[in-house]
Amino acid sequence: MLLVVVSGCDTKPAPPSAWGPPTRTIRFASYNTFKSNRGRDAILADIRSKSPDIVLLQEVPTELPEETARQLGMHHAFRKHVNYPSEGIAIYSRWPLENVAAVVDDAGRTCGLFADLQVDGRAFTVASVHLQATSKASVGNVLWSERVRGEELSLIRQAWKDRGSHPIVIAGDFNQVPIGSNYSKMTVGLKDALMWIGKPSPTLGEGKARVRVDYFLCSQEWRPIDGGVVESAASDHDMIWLDISGGHPIAATSAGADASATTQAAASFPVSMAPRR
Repeated sequence: MLLVVVSGCDTKPAPPSAWGPPTRTIRFASYNTFKSNRGRDAILADIRSKSPDIVLLQEVPTELPEETARQLGMHHAFRKHVNYPSEGIAIYSRWPLENVAAVVDDAGRTCGLFADLQVDGRAFTVASVHLQATSKASVGNVLWSERVRGEELSLIRQAWKDRGSHPIVIAGDFNQVPIGSNYSKMTVGLKDALMWIGKPSPTLGEGKARVRVDYFLCSQEWRPIDGGVVESAASDHDMIWLDISGGHPIAATSAGADASATTQAAASFPVSMAPRR
């Protein structure tokens, strides 16, 4: 896999007093927008319903990032896919974004977008991610997409390390159910925040085929407070949201919660999904 970094900045704020999460509560939202195929206004309404401070979007049509930023009144960063130049992934924030960098795999997919920002003199990193989907129920496609997601996760991990492994919140469409080696790779040194507050709801699919593939991952410095899923017909994914602040390293709510979620995920995998990027 090839790591390609595209850097830029929104503004150049004063140097932070320290790296670390602020003590105030910050609300995040993450949404795979399905290219706004079901209406941009419906996507914006879902986002506004939670009044987030930072928004991480996937499957954003290239003509919408600046208009979306204007509608939300936020700073933004956007990078399109090399192999699918009509769409990409984005970060929106109430605070300026700097040190913006994309992670692109050797197929030309922008699988990650990083940025730093500071709040109340405290600096941290955010990342929007969109990993390879499993588009068919065939054994070959399941194994291939699992391998590609693993490689993309390694690229994203390396990009975070190269930036200094500062406090981070990563969110997006991982296209990964919460079991297996890739889920383990996702959560090494990072916490599955919605799981740890006891709200790991499915985000994709219908009926009994609903699965959880959208996540917030946070480093140990963060303390998740509240969050959940906003069920909506505006996209094929549901939006997820998270309230989080600085605090002591978070601890597991219970071993039983992890075991229950793993059992539930195992019962619904593999699943057949419509072809997706």
